[in-house]
Amino acid sequence: MFVEDCHIGVMPIGGRSINYDSFRVELRAEGDDEVRARRLIESIGSIDYSRDLNDLVSTAVSTVAHYLADQGSAAFEIVCSDEHDFSAHPFTVKRLFRIPGYFVQWIPQADYEHVRRRFVFIPESTVWRVNIPGALGGRWGHRHLLRRLRRHGTIGPKFWKEELESNDGTLSNDGMLPFAIQSYTKANDAYIAQITLQWVWNLRDFTYDRKICFYVYYLLVTLK
Repeated sequence: MFVEDCHIGVMPIGGRSINYDSFRVELRAEGDDEVRARRLIESIGSIDYSRDLNDLVSTAVSTVAHYLADQGSAAFEIVCSDEHDFSAHPFTVKRLFRIPGYFVQWIPQADYEHVRRRFVFIPESTVWRVNIPGALGGRWGHRHLLRRLRRHGTIGPKFWKEELESNDGTLSNDGMLPFAIQSYTKANDAYIAQITLQWVWNLRDFTYDRKICFYVYYLLVTLK
């Protein structure tokens, strides 16, 4: 949920919202420069040529935001087929490291049969890389946050879910599941709210069961 909210809830920057009637994108370039810029923006969003520049930019921003939310970083290789045609091709930042002048990607064993090499060297000058801002933890801090969120799901702890599945969801004799799920949920929500404090994430919870009215609206208006 957190990754989806970062991507969908925050981006794009109003380009498709009826609440932003004045949203406009302009390219201030001449001749071939404008054509190259539009082609580059199209390739980032992976869509065909469109006359609507607002939609082109919104899609490109949304694409970059998706990679940032999911991996903490986005990387694109800029390919120039000729002097009039530039395009950006995304590639995974997993197993990617940097040496002077190059980005180096280690190829896992599962893909070796297709690539026939252990490492791929990409010139640094042809790579555009975007990272989560340092104010939100940076790319390493964001990846650590995602790992912590995966360990603490909102449904319940692993042993409780396994017991529930083994009992086909039935209750015990005293009418209660043998686990204080409400106490767990309360503590878990508090923990998630704490580790996502920089994002001011509301966990998609708009109720007042464990929050005061002021705090619910504070989360709504301050989501980064």
